[in-house]
Amino acid sequence: MTDTLCAALMTLMPLPGALGYAAAATYEQVENWAQLPQGMKRWSQATGVDIDAHGTIYVSHRHYAMPIMAFDGNGRFLRS
Repeated sequence: MTDTLCAALMTLMPLPGALGYAAAATYEQVENWAQLPQGMKRWSQATGVDIDAHGTIYVSHRHYAMPIMAFDGNGRFLRS
């Protein structure tokens, strides 16, 4: 995986579930978006990304010390 985490940088439009069709999603790649925590130089293998209702982005990846990391929308590391 490169230093870019494309999956975490998507903007999803609300789904109009009552209308029975899926809305279009847009994606934007931002190079070096994440500010990795001190001592971590690159991503391990990412296995999942999710965004909560407050906009916090959670990344699960195969790193022995930090298997789940949280970032704000600007890529600032919050916690693991």
